[in-house]
Amino acid sequence: MGKADPGMLDVIPVAALTGARLDAVIDLRVGECADGWFTFKPQKKEKAGNLSSADHKKVDAAADKVLKSK
Repeated sequence: MGKADPGMLDVIPVAALTGARLDAVIDLRVGECADGWFTFKPQKKEKAGNLSSADHKKVDAAADKVLKSK
């Protein structure tokens, strides 16, 4: 296996610990991350977005880093 892109090293834990698809994590905006929750955009045939808890310390840290880079 090759090395992961440095940006993906922050996104992967958020996706893994929330169960969200990578594209949903990458598309997150600051306003969609509040009070320990992520609001993900609707995926494929969904009509509404999904909420996912972000109370894990690694997820919070990775999410902060991803959002600051945007």
